[in-house]
Amino acid sequence: MLDRLRLDPARIEAMAAGVEKIASLPDPIGTVLAEWSGPTPQDPARARTARRDRHHLREPSHVTCDAGALCLKSGNAAILRGGSESHHSSTAIHACLVDGLRAAGLPEACIQLVPTTDRAAVGYMLAA
Repeated sequence: MLDRLRLDPARIEAMAAGVEKIASLPDPIGTVLAEWSGPTPQDPARARTARRDRHHLREPSHVTCDAGALCLKSGNAAILRGGSESHHSSTAIHACLVDGLRAAGLPEACIQLVPTTDRAAVGYMLAA
């Protein structure tokens, strides 16, 4: 478990490479995947929102980093909550993501981290 949470140079480089790969992807929003005509005046369509391969998301650190980057790429904000075992790693990664947002002139609140590991926080967020 501790090995999976360690932020060594190789893992940090892998996260940075993952963010660069996400940034280089074409903008996924609005890409129409299928269209059809129906009896209503509106034309139904299925459009892409966001998608990412998950085979490399074994490390909690990759999940935090990729989730924030994917949400940003797709024009969404992210509210992340790491597990109790990954709280310190997630906090450090989130601080780096905020630094990157600031450097890019983007609002720091685009990617947020819930400052608790209490599972009840998810219920509170969903209920509000």
